[in-house]
Amino acid sequence: MIVFVINVAAALILTALAFFRPGMGIGVALILGRHTFPDRVTPIIAAAPLLCLASFFGYRLSGRALRLTGESVSAVLLITTIVLVGGFRHLSTSNDTIRMLSNDKAFFLMAAVVPLLLLTNALRDQDVRIDFLRSILGISFLMAALTIATGGGDRAGALGGGPITLATFLGISIIVLVHHHDSLIPSELQAFETPIRIGLGLIYLYGIWLTESRQPLLSLVLVLGAGSVAGLTRDRAHATSPKQFRRIRRLRSLSVMAIGVAAVGLLQLIFGGSDSRFTLLANPGKEVGRSRAFVWDAGLEMARTAGILGHGFGATVVAQAPEIVFYPHNIFLELFAEVGPVLTFVAGAMMVVAGARATRSGHRLFGLLALYAFLGAQFSGDLYNSRFLFVFLLATTVVKAEAKAKAELPAQKHTEIGQLHATWT
Repeated sequence: MIVFVINVAAALILTALAFFRPGMGIGVALILGRHTFPDRVTPIIAAAPLLCLASFFGYRLSGRALRLTGESVSAVLLITTIVLVGGFRHLSTSNDTIRMLSNDKAFFLMAAVVPLLLLTNALRDQDVRIDFLRSILGISFLMAALTIATGGGDRAGALGGGPITLATFLGISIIVLVHHHDSLIPSELQAFETPIRIGLGLIYLYGIWLTESRQPLLSLVLVLGAGSVAGLTRDRAHATSPKQFRRIRRLRSLSVMAIGVAAVGLLQLIFGGSDSRFTLLANPGKEVGRSRAFVWDAGLEMARTAGILGHGFGATVVAQAPEIVFYPHNIFLELFAEVGPVLTFVAGAMMVVAGARATRSGHRLFGLLALYAFLGAQFSGDLYNSRFLFVFLLATTVVKAEAKAKAELPAQKHTEIGQLHATWT
């Protein structure tokens, strides 16, 4: 009873905070989704929709309009259609597990993911965006601290939550620390920002290690390497001395090596596993019985018999590969099995279009976060954790569009001034 009261109090405090600081509400709602804590245990899970609602009203009452984009509306329509097709197919089933999974997934997608997609447009405002990133770092620190304080255990997750989910948003926090260059801490502590970032990064990294989740760590190395290569390519264009060129070449070589190691590790994850999880890196062939290939085979079997509209939410619970698997560890296989090929193709096409736009003009930080979430969706993804991919991919286009407009405005004014000067002279 005491734990329940504490959780309710925490949910109410977070909801009030979301009203006054919408960016923090969005960030906390993104992290406190399913699998962060044990499902159906704590009211904090149910607080995600309340946080979104409080953030919306707080944002609107601050005098700002929530401007929607074609991408955000399309994403909401896609999620709603997925729920309509897959979420009500097992209401009459006698299998309690399937009915529970179906109801939970439909509720979470409509009550938490859809509001998050709409609220992502608020991230174009710098103060909302900074609060959003700070909340991610703060919640990640608390979750990592809880995991470390409890000693980790077997496949550690904070307070018994999902280890992959914990490792995923700890990886997200590390990417934010490395690639967000504006200050993330109060002005009084800015002199200590570098050691604070390093210390937090080490805590997050140790938290990932305690989860023994291979995919988030390998994806993190690959994304950090890709971000480094992109940054070094930009720096090379402005380098002027031979010493700078040598330094850039050396760092680029190390980054490419890191990308290669991570890519090989992810490939080995498909075909091999290990009892101690991380011994995969030293001896990939030690055990093959727990590889992603076996899990994907079960998802493929469900997909082959899915029909046009799929089997419905929760259908993957019956897959055997080689043990009962509640999801096929791949978002496209899960979509194919549960809602059929048509919606899977539409979702994939929308991701490709958004990714192409992000590549041309996307926001660098959110682009790397979207890449990290996309990799996770291929090896450990499900429709619960897909919220990271949807939100970051959408944020990439939203934030960059606003930043680009601000960058073009001074240039436009400069041109107008030049034309006026020419007229007078």
